[in-house]
Amino acid sequence: MLAVGRVLLGAVLGALGDGFGEFDPLGVVAVLAAAAGEVAGPLVQRPLAAEFSPLALTAVGVWGSAAALIPLLPLAARELTTAGAATRIAVFALALGPTLLAYLLLAAASARLASVLVTASFGLLPPLSALAAGLLLGTSPAPGLLLGAVVVAVGLVVLAAPGAHPGGQQRHGRRLAEKLGGTPEPGSGEERDAVELREAMRTSGAVRKFTDAPVPDEVLGRVLDAARFAPSGGNQQPWVVLVVRDPELRRRLRDLSVLGWREYAAQVAAGVRPFAPGPDGIWRGAAIDLDAAAATPAPMSFIDHLDTVPVLLVLVARLTALAVMDVELARQSIVGGGSIYPFAQNILLAARDEGLGGTITTFAIRRETEAARLLEIPPGHAVAAVMALGYPLRRATRLRRRPVGAFTRVDTFTGPAFGAP
Repeated sequence: MLAVGRVLLGAVLGALGDGFGEFDPLGVVAVLAAAAGEVAGPLVQRPLAAEFSPLALTAVGVWGSAAALIPLLPLAARELTTAGAATRIAVFALALGPTLLAYLLLAAASARLASVLVTASFGLLPPLSALAAGLLLGTSPAPGLLLGAVVVAVGLVVLAAPGAHPGGQQRHGRRLAEKLGGTPEPGSGEERDAVELREAMRTSGAVRKFTDAPVPDEVLGRVLDAARFAPSGGNQQPWVVLVVRDPELRRRLRDLSVLGWREYAAQVAAGVRPFAPGPDGIWRGAAIDLDAAAATPAPMSFIDHLDTVPVLLVLVARLTALAVMDVELARQSIVGGGSIYPFAQNILLAARDEGLGGTITTFAIRRETEAARLLEIPPGHAVAAVMALGYPLRRATRLRRRPVGAFTRVDTFTGPAFGAP
C-alpha cells in the first residue's frame, strides 16, 4: 500500500497545474523514482529496526526516502505553488500530521508503532520540504533540491553520531541476504539475524549438525553478553562458562560423553526412561547393567564427534550460591537448577539471534569426577551442562510441541484445561 501511495502521489503531483490529460516528463520521472525508492526502502529499514535507536532509524528513513525521491522536490515546488489553497493544505496536513504523531510516539518510547508511522510518512516528507520552499522562496526547483540535500546530510550526521546504533556495528540480517538471493558467509559480519523473541522461542530447537565455519570470538562474546542477564536466585549468577578449545581436552570430554550416551541409549532400548526417578520421586537404580552398557558401542554421530563442534562450552554451577529449597524433601531435588538453566536457555536464544544453533547435553555429567579433574574444576562446583554451538546445516522452522491446553490447568492439577488463545 505504501508503494501504491507513493506512486499515486507522484502521479498527482505531476498532473497538478498541467492538467490530467497532458504528458509531463517530470511527473513520469517522479513516479519512477517513487517506485525505485519502494524497492530499496523496506529492505534497508526492516533489518535495521532491531539494531538502531528510534532517532537513528528515523534518520535512516528520512535519508533514504529523500535520496530516492529527490526528483519529486522540484516537481512539488513548481506545481504546488500554482495549486489552490485546498491542495496546499491537504498536502501539508498529509505530510506533517503522521510525522508529528510518529515523533510523539518515539518520545514516548513506542518505537514499534512509531516506526510504522514514520515509514508511512517518509514518502510525504520530500514533497513537504519542496512545498515549504515553494511557498517561501518561489517556484524555482533549486530550493527543493537544496532542502533534499540537507535532509540527506542530516541523516548521515545522525547515523554517524556515537550511540546511534548501540548494538554495535551495522549488521544486515540473514533473511535480508536470503531475499536478495545469497547467504552471508558466517563470520563475515553480515550473518546477524535480528530475530523477534517469539520467533526465536519457536525455532530454537536442538541443533546437532553444524557447518565447518568457525564462530568468531566477537559473535560468541555477544551471545554470552546477552545470556548473562538470565534470572537467578538472589541474583547470585552462579555460573562459570568454560570455552574448551584444546583438542586433547575436547577429545577426553567427548570420551566421557560417549560413555554416558551409551548408558542412556541402552536404557532407552530396554524401554525405560534413563535415570528417571520412580513414582515416589526417588531413583531406585538402573534396570540394566550400566557397566556393560558403557562398554557396548552405541554409534551416535553428534556425540561421537563432539570434539569437532565449532564451539564447545562447559557450564559449571557454583553450588554454594544455590538456594536449594527442596533439599530436605524425600524426592529428587530440582530447585537448584532454576538458578542455572535459564542462563543455558538464554545462551541458546542469544545464539539463535546470531544465526547460530546449538544444544545442551548432560552425558558427561555421569562421570563428573573425571570431568572436574580434567578441566580443573574446584570443589564446591558442579558440571551443569556441556553445550555445543555452531552455524547449523539446517534449521528447523516448525517444531512439534504439545498445545497449551495439554499441560496447563486452572486452579488445581486436576482442574479444567486452560483455554489457550
